[in-house]
Amino acid sequence: MPSTEWIVWGLLPALAAFGAIALSLQVAIRQAAIIQVGLSVAVVVLSLFALLVLKRIFIDGAWPSALPHLAIAASCGLAGVQRWVSPRANPAP
Repeated sequence: MPSTEWIVWGLLPALAAFGAIALSLQVAIRQAAIIQVGLSVAVVVLSLFALLVLKRIFIDGAWPSALPHLAIAASCGLAGVQRWVSPRANPAP
């Protein structure tokens, strides 16, 4: 059974990063505006960077850092902003 540390600091942030990537790509595909594509690229790059660093920390045994968690928080925030500015997500009354 995996340790609690690995689940809390590795698995949950990785799932959040994959969720941010999926949400961002879904919004960018539905509405191919320049702002949506730009935000989607930023979310994907930040999340992939964070996943790479998490892999190096937990699998390769690198020194722990808070940087991937900050990148995941930023990418989740950008995905939320992307969803918020999407006109299809916020239809006019």
